[in-house]
Amino acid sequence: MSQAALSPRARASMVGALVALSAWLAWTWLLAEPVKTRIAKASPGQKTVIFIVLDTTRADHLSACGYERPTSPTLARLAEAGSLSCRAYAPGSWTYPSHASFFTGLPVTEHGSHFVGQGEARTARVIRKLTIRPLDPELRTLAEDFTARGYQTAGLSSNPVLAPASGLDRGFGLWRTAEQFGPWYGRGMERQLTRLVREDLDPERPLFLFLNLADAHDPWDGVPAGLDWVPERKDFLMYFRLDEGELVDGEWAHYVTRRWTAEQDEAFRVRVRDLYDHALSEADQTLASALGILEAHGWMEDVRLVLVSDHGEFLGEHQLARHGRYLWEPNQRVPLLFLDEQAPVELPEGPLSALVVHELVLNGRLPSPLPPVQAVAFPDKAWLEHSGGQVGGATSAAIWTTDGKQLWMDGVSYRVDLSEDPEEQRPIRMEPDEDLSELVRQTRASQARELLMDPQLEQALRAAGYLE
Repeated sequence: MSQAALSPRARASMVGALVALSAWLAWTWLLAEPVKTRIAKASPGQKTVIFIVLDTTRADHLSACGYERPTSPTLARLAEAGSLSCRAYAPGSWTYPSHASFFTGLPVTEHGSHFVGQGEARTARVIRKLTIRPLDPELRTLAEDFTARGYQTAGLSSNPVLAPASGLDRGFGLWRTAEQFGPWYGRGMERQLTRLVREDLDPERPLFLFLNLADAHDPWDGVPAGLDWVPERKDFLMYFRLDEGELVDGEWAHYVTRRWTAEQDEAFRVRVRDLYDHALSEADQTLASALGILEAHGWMEDVRLVLVSDHGEFLGEHQLARHGRYLWEPNQRVPLLFLDEQAPVELPEGPLSALVVHELVLNGRLPSPLPPVQAVAFPDKAWLEHSGGQVGGATSAAIWTTDGKQLWMDGVSYRVDLSEDPEEQRPIRMEPDEDLSELVRQTRASQARELLMDPQLEQALRAAGYLE
């Protein structure tokens, strides 16, 4: 879905209205701190560049993309002033590989930062049957490019997977990440961003700012009483629960291994949908507050804003919950927004690779030619262990076309007609064509590379719940 372009006057009016709302939301605790002066550009064309990842956001649950619940009013207002695609596809199946692609402009098979489920070399560090390859230090990142242009560069992440040990901080003058999921959601991120703009930024230099807003990533807050569009719900931690100091199977394992009755399964799906939708609305509020803080401190006068998600979330589809490991639509179809009053870009209607954010952020234009719409995923041995071998993902590759996709999973190829089978319940077996065969070859080669896991990355992943 692509929003029609507005006139410059209408565009400016819409952005102004949004910024006013955002500033009001943030001002409740900005207090009377003096606002810094407006940014002074080092040279013409060096505008503020803001890159935001709304972590764990599937497009089909956004009101900005036509969903019936009011989950994303801020994103909808931004879309009216810019261009929004609701048919973008994440290049990876979870946070780490997708962010590596956004920062480098490379597909996952080329940068190689992902799960590795087989072919571990003697240099590999295997942690509880899970191996991760950090970002190749030879690869150039967005932050390094902006630094070379004279920008100050800063990044804040409420997702702890993006800790410095991942290598994704390379090129940033300032990089801060939460130590675990939750503390930097909502007001936590507002505090971090306000500290950044008050204490760390130079108003006389252009700014490249990266934000990861992970409010939609579990653990989810409960839904408070009194909302007219979603019922009250208790807090929810899906994957594990703590029992006398030991991590044991939680609701996730009971659902994916089919231990419950049909009625219990349905109650689980309803509960998870309600909690996730509410979490999306909280992420949208955090987005509004973040833009308000930036406006209040003078960083929105001439801005290029690019927003995307790194992956979606399974809410019971295919008997799955959480995200990663599989390339079905709920996990891969994400929103992508571009907004620049001075140099608008119209995003195409059809399937779009989220890899294009690299060129949109760096140069304010779509790459030519557009990259193929592809994604890969790799097994997670921890999932295999905790599901008794029933769920763990597959070595997978997918290519999207105008009306569907080709999907390869562990040696079997399928064609899915998304117009006739949007829930992907009837994939049709096929012989892989030349393009899919080449992507499979690249996927297998990437999976078999040597790897070495940094101890600090291991610690960050453990704190985030990806390792035990």
